[in-house]
Amino acid sequence: MGYRLFVLVIVFGALGSLSTPAPTQGPSNPPACCDLVEAALRDSQNIKVGTTRRELEELFQPGGGLQTSDKMNYSYRKCPYIRIDVEFELDPAADRPSPNDKVKSVSTPYIGVGISG
Repeated sequence: MGYRLFVLVIVFGALGSLSTPAPTQGPSNPPACCDLVEAALRDSQNIKVGTTRRELEELFQPGGGLQTSDKMNYSYRKCPYIRIDVEFELDPAADRPSPNDKVKSVSTPYIGVGISG
């Protein structure tokens, strides 16, 4: 008799957990800052290999600090704490950083502090 009671407790416990509603994905009304983060993610995803420095700098500005002409960090123009790291293929016709330099790689956006240009 004890074994049957044990099995019933386990079965009803398992069934009870199946009827529990799943947790929600997040707040139904996200804070306004989520809109800014969403815009930054969307804009950063538009920066792809082959994008020119000119196109990149419409959305992001040089982040300052120690940088080289082919590797730079940038901050999002709408929020300087949202940053990306970019590596460029330099324009062979220019002797310094050029608006025509092409993006060779771009990092995932991250939160950082530092000097904004």
